Amino acid sequence: MTKIQTYLVTGAAGFIGSNLVHYLVKKGHSVIAYDKLTYAGNTASIDDISPDIFTLIEGDICNTKFVFETLRHYKIDSVFHLAAESHVDRSIDGPTAFIETNINGTFSMLYASRQYYESLCSKKRIISNFYTYRRTKYMAALGIGAILRKKLLMLRIRPTLHQKQHPTTSFEHGSIHMNSLF
Repeated sequence: MTKIQTYLVTGAAGFIGSNLVHYLVKKGHSVIAYDKLTYAGNTASIDDISPDIFTLIEGDICNTKFVFETLRHYKIDSVFHLAAESHVDRSIDGPTAFIETNINGTFSMLYASRQYYESLCSKKRIISNFYTYRRTKYMAALGIGAILRKKLLMLRIRPTLHQKQHPTTSFEHGSIHMNSLF
């Protein structure tokens, strides 16, 4: 039998996030849904879930302190970071929101998650995971169940205190990719 876990799901009111929430709840897990509830969020897709195992928090992933407090308060076991700006037409008309959410927000989630992870006792660290993805079209085509079973297109990040790498390379790659857009 699988151990019941508490998951934080960002972007939980979006298409893929809400399907993931339903999947996790159906498996008996507790879910803390974290969503900014922008144009892509649809609370109707998660309204039918029992509040005994589900909590919706309206929050911005760029607020690192609030993310950390949420992780700590709910004693989160694993994070599925799905919040992202993803509509191509919106990226052309307003790229700033994409930078803030997809880059700064992801950094905020990673930073808060690492702080939380480091605050845990070593026994608890074994099960702490951070999952993220950025291939929404492919994931939707495969179906969320297939993704979770096969772990396709999911990037699992297990933070370790012994293998920290310098972030310069990531920053350089990010700026190179951004330069190619203009």
